[in-house]
Amino acid sequence: MAAEMIHHFALTVRDLDRSVSFYVGMLGFEQIIRREIRGGYLGELMGRPELDARLAILRLGPSKLELIEYRSPRREPSPPPDGNPGAAHISLLVDDVRKMHRRLEAEGVRFVSPPVRIAEGPNRGGWAVRRPSV
Repeated sequence: MAAEMIHHFALTVRDLDRSVSFYVGMLGFEQIIRREIRGGYLGELMGRPELDARLAILRLGPSKLELIEYRSPRREPSPPPDGNPGAAHISLLVDDVRKMHRRLEAEGVRFVSPPVRIAEGPNRGGWAVRRPSV
């Protein structure tokens, strides 16, 4: 028996409302679930019966993204783990990445770098931007 597909991808966020606004309002995701969880299945999965969290599940096409804001236990944000084990990224398909970049910058989104052309490999011809501060 093997896995069939990725059901969803999850990101821990500092501010759920702000993150949902970014993904829905600026990138076109659709919010399909929003809820609070105290203990329950998530507390059991995480080995933290005292867990208190808010989460939203967003959809873009057939893909789902879960955003989780942990209220307890509260953790301090850490610097982006680029290059470290456990680091992750999300790749989105857009019609015009330069136009999207300009629009997001005009909305106040700060980027680490402008779009960078990918010259080789399986993503050749694509463009990459670093995750904005949300």
